[in-house]
Amino acid sequence: MTPKEKKELKFKILHNKFEEANYPYFIQNEDKTTDIPINSIDCFRIHIKFKELTEKPDDDPTLWTPLHLCVFNLKDKTVVMDAKPSEILMLVRGFTYERPRGKDTLRADASNTNLKGEWPKDWGEYAFLWAETVKRDRRALPSITEVVMGIYEYLMIEVEERLVFLAANMPERFQLFKNNMRKVFNLMLLSLDMPDSDITKPMTREVF
Repeated sequence: MTPKEKKELKFKILHNKFEEANYPYFIQNEDKTTDIPINSIDCFRIHIKFKELTEKPDDDPTLWTPLHLCVFNLKDKTVVMDAKPSEILMLVRGFTYERPRGKDTLRADASNTNLKGEWPKDWGEYAFLWAETVKRDRRALPSITEVVMGIYEYLMIEVEERLVFLAANMPERFQLFKNNMRKVFNLMLLSLDMPDSDITKPMTREVF
C-alpha cells in the first residue's frame, strides 16, 4: 500500500468514526412544531452514553446539557426542558446524516457574529501568543492533544462564565457534565487512531 493509499484509508476510518459519533438527534414534540437540532457536542455525548448503557444497562440513563438546558433520557428517548419540567418531548434520531437548522438557529443568524471582537490583526498572531505564553518559544508548535484538550478547556470556561448561577446552584450536575464532556474530547483523540507518541509531539509534517 502506497503512502497516499494509507493516508486515504486512515481518513476514511476517521470519517466513519466521527460520522457514527456525531449522528444527528433532534428534540421534537408529537406534531413537530418543536423540532430542535441537538448540537454536535451533545450528539457525541449521546453516542457515548448509549455505548455505556449497552455495557451497563442499569446505569443512570440521563444526560443534562447546559447547551440546551434540558435532560435527555436515553432509555425512554425523552427530553425534559429545565424551563418546562411538566412537558415531555421526544429524543429523535435523524433519518439521515443531515442536520437541517432552519432560520432560527444561532448558526443561521449572522448577527450573532461579533465583528467588533478581538480578531487577530496579523497572520499567526494568536498562535505566536500561545507559543510565547505556554511554551516560552515563539516558534513552538502545539501537539494534537494540546489543540483538542485546549478546545475542551476553553469550552468549559465559556460554559461556567455564561451559566454562573447554574454552576453555583447545581455543582454536582455541572461536574458530571464536565466529566462527560471530557469523554467526548477523549473520544476525538482516540478516533484519530494515532499512537500516543504522535498525538503528544509538536504537529510537524512528519506527524501527518
